[in-house]
Order: sequence, then C-alpha cells, then structure tokens
Amino acid sequence: MRSENLPTGLSRLQHKLDLISVDPYFRDTWDDVCESRGEPAQFIQRLNHHAPLVLRPDALGAGRAHDVLEFVYSHGFRPVAWSYFIFTRHVIRETWRYQLNIATTDRIEAMDLLLRGEQAMYILLERPMQTHEGAATTLLSRMKGPSDPALRTEQHLRFRAGAAQESVITYVHVADEPIDILREMGVFFDRSERRQLFESIEIGGDIGEQLRAEVAAHWSVERFGLDFDRAMRRLTTFADTARADDVVHTLIARINTGNGAQWRQLLDRIEQIGVPLSRWDRAALAARLSARHVDAAPVVPDITDHQKLEIPCPTVQQQSTSSPSPRESLPKPCDNSD
Repeated sequence: MRSENLPTGLSRLQHKLDLISVDPYFRDTWDDVCESRGEPAQFIQRLNHHAPLVLRPDALGAGRAHDVLEFVYSHGFRPVAWSYFIFTRHVIRETWRYQLNIATTDRIEAMDLLLRGEQAMYILLERPMQTHEGAATTLLSRMKGPSDPALRTEQHLRFRAGAAQESVITYVHVADEPIDILREMGVFFDRSERRQLFESIEIGGDIGEQLRAEVAAHWSVERFGLDFDRAMRRLTTFADTARADDVVHTLIARINTGNGAQWRQLLDRIEQIGVPLSRWDRAALAARLSARHVDAAPVVPDITDHQKLEIPCPTVQQQSTSSPSPRESLPKPCDNSD
C-alpha cells in the first residue's frame, strides 16, 4: 500500500501517511473498507464526521464516565456504537507505537500498572462537520486536553474524568485523525467487530439512552482511587505493621524527601515480603514517581503539536449536502501494491 493511493482526508501529514499506510493494523482495516464499503473515498468522507472516544480503565474506575459523556454530548457529539476491549501488554504498546519512542521505561511500566489486563470502553461518536472544520476526531482530540495536568482546564475531558491529575493518568484516548481511527480499529478489534462499526458509521442513529444505561449500571461508582498521598499513607502503615525490612523503610524515606527514582525497586521489594498494597495504590505511586520522557521527538506528534484548532461552541452544525471536491485524478484507493 502506498500513501499516494489513499483518498484525501485521512491525514494532513505526509510523513504520517507514508508511515501508517504500511502499518499492518491499518492495512487490515483498510482491506475491510475496500472489501465491504463500496467506494472507499466516500466512506472516508463519512468517517470524517465520526470520532472514537476510549474510556480507559482509569476513567472507568473513577466513576465519572457519565460526566465525560454528557460533556461530549453538549458539544454536539452523539454515540452510534460502543464496545469493550482489553488493554493487553501488546495493545498498550501498539496503541501508542508512534509516541512511545520518547517514553521512558519508567513511564511504560506505569502505563502497564494502570491499563494492563483491564477493560476499556470504545465509544464511536458522530458529529456533523462543515468542510472547513476538519475531522470530528481531530476536534475531539483537542477537547480531551493535554497529558500535562498543569495545562488541563474545565474545558478538557481529562480534567472532568477523574480527581487524580498526573501525567500518565490521562483517562481518555482519542484518535487524532481518520487514519488513526482505522489503524486503532485494527489494534482493538477483529474483522467482524470492525465491520459492525462500519455498519454503525453508515447507518447512524443515536444510542445515547442505551449507553447511559450501561454506564449507570456498571461505571457510576468509583471502584478505586489513584491518589498518591493516600497510597503513601497506606504504604507506610502497611510497612510498619508488616515489619518491613530496612530496604523498604529507606526507600519510603527517600520518596518522602523528594527522591522517588527507585520506586520500582520499592514495589518489587514490598511484593517480595508480602506488603498488601493494592494494584491501584501501586499505580498511583508509579504515576507520580515515574520519569516521563526522553529528550527526543515522537515518531508521529500529537495533533496538538502540529495543528492549532479552536474548540467551537457546543452547538451542532448541520452537515453540508455538498461533498468536497475530490483530488484531481484520484488514484485507485484500494491499490495494495507495495
């Protein structure tokens, strides 16, 4: 698959198109599009009005999924489909494949503690967009807010999604551009599930009431906290009552004086001696203490790094009846030649 054989509207970055057009997960989904959707260029135009919102395990556990959904509804998005998937070790690394080159091993381990083996909710949203507004998923990606908690405000999904505000606790994930939607469908779902999502894109419809019922039944109560201070208090209490050795007390003392670089050694040691600290307390410690990034640029930057978009007022635009003019001499979009 060559990027020049893809229809317009998938990405604004040529480097990204070149890279992801040969990605196996994108190619899996693109084959599905070519085999089942008729004219792919027309399907991509419809895809531009859709955005996937992933409620990560940290969001579902915080019990605020309802608040997140009401926020996106107020900005003109409506759900047309939802499903669950599991964040395995491989799914974590493939979801952020093109950004994890700048993540420290500390940060990746913290992500594993937060996500690995846990359920996430994938919600496919629709929002009619005018041509000049770009893709709905790009708009929603801007609305999710930055990974840096110091920059999050009430305008951002990540601010509303949970009390703990740490860099690695980001609560929600949104595909930056339509090409990312297709690639991530290949990461999260098998062929039959992907094609069901395609049907939802074609048919539309608002499943808001069903989704509200699902969230109320399963995700309306906080299941765990990710508060660093509470986790440290519990750790100190457990260490004292469990007669932890000098290594544990020394490492705790270092954290209390601002040196948390050895947090992984601490977690390994308390597991060895049987200190009963929950997974989520360990995740809270890792989220605060893990080193963030190496001094490098991501292979593919976040959309906020290369495009400035304004979040519009929460009113729904009516979809234009006129289609954008196709690229002159559009290449065959399903050409799978190497």
